[in-house]
Amino acid sequence: MVRFRVAFWETRILCQVIVLFYVISVLG
Repeated sequence: MVRFRVAFWETRILCQVIVLFYVISVLG
């Protein structure tokens, strides 16, 4: 259960980073 939550947070953070880079590339 703990590993599942950790993987969930890692995936969520990874998605946020990808979206952030996408926004920067579009605005830049």
